[in-house]
Amino acid sequence: MLRLEAGSTLRFEAADGGIGSIGEFRSGAQGEAPVDVASGVNFGEAQLQIDLSGLDAGAGRHALISVDEMVGAFDSIDVTGLSDARDAKIVVDYTNDVLMLEVSDEGAGAGRLDLSVRGDAEDARADARLWEALTADFAPLGDDQMPDEVALNDVLLMEF
Repeated sequence: MLRLEAGSTLRFEAADGGIGSIGEFRSGAQGEAPVDVASGVNFGEAQLQIDLSGLDAGAGRHALISVDEMVGAFDSIDVTGLSDARDAKIVVDYTNDVLMLEVSDEGAGAGRLDLSVRGDAEDARADARLWEALTADFAPLGDDQMPDEVALNDVLLMEF
C-alpha cells in the first residue's frame, strides 16, 4: 500500500532514456509459488511531479503505477523537461488501476500536456479490506514514533 497525504509529492524522474515505475514485485523469499498480494495507491491530494529531461526522444507508453486498486486524486500535476516539439498525456485509469504516461515522438508534438481520467476513483469499494487499507484514518505520527537521526543513520549504515 502506498498512501500519499495532502501536501506530499510523488516524483518520477526519467534517466538513462527511461523512467521508473511502482507496482507489485516478487522477491523470491517465499519460493516460486505465486502469492496473492493486494496492492493499492491512494493519491491523497498529493502533488505529482514528472521530469522528462532524461527520456529518449522516441514515442512511448510508460506505466508509472500499476496496482490492484487506485483511489483518490492528485492536487496538481507538474511535468518538466517536455520539449516544444513533443506532446505528453497523463492517463489516470481507475478501471485498470494504472497511471500511464504517453509521450509522442520528438518532432510530432507542440509541447502540449493532456490529462485523461478513466473510470471512478471509488470503484475499489467492491473489495472492503483493500478499500479500508487505502482510506482508513490513521493517527498522525508523533515525535516519539519517529526514529531520531542517530538511530536512523545506524540503520542506514548497517552492513549486510
